[in-house]
Amino acid sequence: MNERYTDTKKAGFYGIVGNIFLLIIKAVAGVMTKSQAMIADSINSASDIFASLMME
Repeated sequence: MNERYTDTKKAGFYGIVGNIFLLIIKAVAGVMTKSQAMIADSINSASDIFASLMME
């Protein structure tokens, strides 16, 4: 494998991990504050995770 491919895979993995973190933080904050916008944003983060997984 070439180095560019490996770097791309790493970046994708880090993006997924970051989006999982955002999903959890936003969902907890949204539920605690009863903010529909924050809950909706957490769902958006979940869709970003799904899209990133499809790209892998």
